[in-house]
Amino acid sequence: MLLNKIVMNYPECKELVNKIINDYLANTRCDKRICSGMQYILDGGKRLRAVLTLAILEKLQPHTWSDFKQVCLVPEFIHSSSLVIDDLPAFDNALQRRGKKCVHLAKGEGLAYLLTFNLVTEAVLIIHNQLPHLKKAYPAEEAYKQYEEQIHNIITNISGQKALGGQLLSTFHTSGDTNLREMKNGRPPKLSREEICDILYKKTSSFFEISLVIGWIVGHGDMDKIKDVQHMAELLGLCYQIYDDFVDYHEDVSESDHFSHNYVYHRGIDTAYKEYFEYQEKMTEKITELGLSCPMFDYLNSFMNKKILKAKKSLKG
Repeated sequence: MLLNKIVMNYPECKELVNKIINDYLANTRCDKRICSGMQYILDGGKRLRAVLTLAILEKLQPHTWSDFKQVCLVPEFIHSSSLVIDDLPAFDNALQRRGKKCVHLAKGEGLAYLLTFNLVTEAVLIIHNQLPHLKKAYPAEEAYKQYEEQIHNIITNISGQKALGGQLLSTFHTSGDTNLREMKNGRPPKLSREEICDILYKKTSSFFEISLVIGWIVGHGDMDKIKDVQHMAELLGLCYQIYDDFVDYHEDVSESDHFSHNYVYHRGIDTAYKEYFEYQEKMTEKITELGLSCPMFDYLNSFMNKKILKAKKSLKG
């Protein structure tokens, strides 16, 4: 079965993540309204961040990774929490997510807020519950060190330094000295490469960092290389967001009075396309340096490349 297979592909790994989620929710002691709300939020996700955590775990610990497989829910829960926040009336005021009503419309705004808190606390609880497994696999001092590093990774990436800071920039439309509400010739101003990258590092790369770093730590990767893993996450976040911005370009920039953090809008179609492949090349170099080359990263690169090429052709007419 899947747990005994070395080097899973994306569909297999996604199937496994779905099973882990369903098993977790079936055994949770939360109020049924919380449990059903979590299920509603989590259903239909691509599971990309969870899949990458498992891919790294499997690569680093091919024989014992399944003992720690539940940690893949940490990035899945935290990222899902951020999507609920994005959709709330105070932020994007969205109507749909993953082909159905946003949770604040389906189950009420108050419950939506509670669910965001619960998803994050459940993620931290999962880390805590992995401690006995860590203590069996590693000396106590090393187990506690890994535990502390995982908690620190989560807190840093959802704090004002990273994801929360990115939401702040997105909500209040300011970046440094640039007031993003000011219109120029009927259009929002263009941000510099540094400004738009800063926003995307915070809003997108932070969640990939949680995914990759947790996989690296639990997989007992070399802690002296953790900065390289974080840099790889930054590059992956940029690549993924540029891919997403190519695909969603018309939706993101359709209204002249609406400011968008769309990378393609700010950098231009040809420049964004060129810079995407620059980031991807650097990311691939990091993947190779860290010994993480595997079908999952190959699949992700191939998928994004095809989508971007198709979107670019459409935008260029």
